[in-house]
Amino acid sequence: MNSICIVTDDSAQFLTPQYPGSSFTFILPNQVHLEGKSQKISSARDLPKTAGEDFHPRLEGPSVESYRQFFQQLGQSFNVIVCILASSHLTNSVDNAREAASGFHGAPVIQIIDSGSFAIGLGLIVQSAAKAIQQGANGIEVERIARDLIQRSYAVICAPGLSYLASNHFLDHAQASVGEMLSIFPIYSLEDGNLVPVDKVRNHRHAIIYYQEFIEEFDDLENIAFLQSAPPNPQDTRLLREFVHENFGGAVFSEHSINLPCASLFGPRTTSLFLVESQQASI
Repeated sequence: MNSICIVTDDSAQFLTPQYPGSSFTFILPNQVHLEGKSQKISSARDLPKTAGEDFHPRLEGPSVESYRQFFQQLGQSFNVIVCILASSHLTNSVDNAREAASGFHGAPVIQIIDSGSFAIGLGLIVQSAAKAIQQGANGIEVERIARDLIQRSYAVICAPGLSYLASNHFLDHAQASVGEMLSIFPIYSLEDGNLVPVDKVRNHRHAIIYYQEFIEEFDDLENIAFLQSAPPNPQDTRLLREFVHENFGGAVFSEHSINLPCASLFGPRTTSLFLVESQQASI
């Protein structure tokens, strides 16, 4: 039995539920806090468009104790645990995993990797590492493969739910209130895992145009993944799909619905584009 496994958090989204090496991948749930909501919320579709004075959504990573128990359990079957987690600038998942790992000396060896991404961006990195494990790679090789993909990964995000960003301490509440009142659709890029404002548009259709222009900045792409809002807008998705098929037919294009952890962080109306540049183009 291969003595290496991968741990990630449930903000990750994957191309398919089953993928090469998925049996070596273990997922730990984030802590989704929805203060002010009494009814059960089980998916991004259940979230309101905006947060407010009576609703304070927050996303926190798995607790230190959750990681500690998970590592202890997996250590009974695996000698090396590779943790590939959502950006440390978005949640405290990486920090909590590192604190938990610091208590282990010897076996299992625990490697913590900050993906600098989330959602399908994180999932693509996990899938690449899992495939390497299935093919017999050791821990050092798995980490190298994951970090190589991180360097070739890009993401842009349109997050009109500014009150969600404020609730998760990315904006102050006054700034978020004004932005939502003016119906601002801000565009952010992920740079070294940080949310960096780069533009603003008037609606989701203009965000799709921005995504197309962003894609055109690259010559050779391996993966193009679109994270849809909840509920999705089929017409906007179709426009992006057709653009990719006409101009980047060699890339793998996929569409995904935003999950609850990511929606509680950015809001259910969020869309995002994730790109992976080919190895040849990045040299």
